[in-house]
Amino acid sequence: MERYPSKTIVAVAIAVALYGIFRWIDQRTTPRWLSVQGSVADRRIVSEPSSGIAGQSLLWKAEYKVAYSVAGREYTVWSDSGIKGESEDEIRLALAGRRPSCRVQYDPSKPESSVADCH
Repeated sequence: MERYPSKTIVAVAIAVALYGIFRWIDQRTTPRWLSVQGSVADRRIVSEPSSGIAGQSLLWKAEYKVAYSVAGREYTVWSDSGIKGESEDEIRLALAGRRPSCRVQYDPSKPESSVADCH
């Protein structure tokens, strides 16, 4: 009696080969995003609905318009600042004097597709 039947060995070999092929395809089709330094070009305060214990209320948050450059072309992306509050004035005070450092990750095949992180 054989210790490992030939059908089992063939099935395992096919499974390993398929796994390798799918990993190779995934690595080739998944974009490897790159990272560059960005700078805050603008700021805005936007309302954000919030459901609390007392029902629907309105919160406010600040967003940064982040400018970045790839291959000599300029792009921008809006990013959440992490600053939230119950009034526009509260947000304006929190934004005053802030100069965050921003990092932008972008798709090299479509540099306009990006995500910024400012802190």
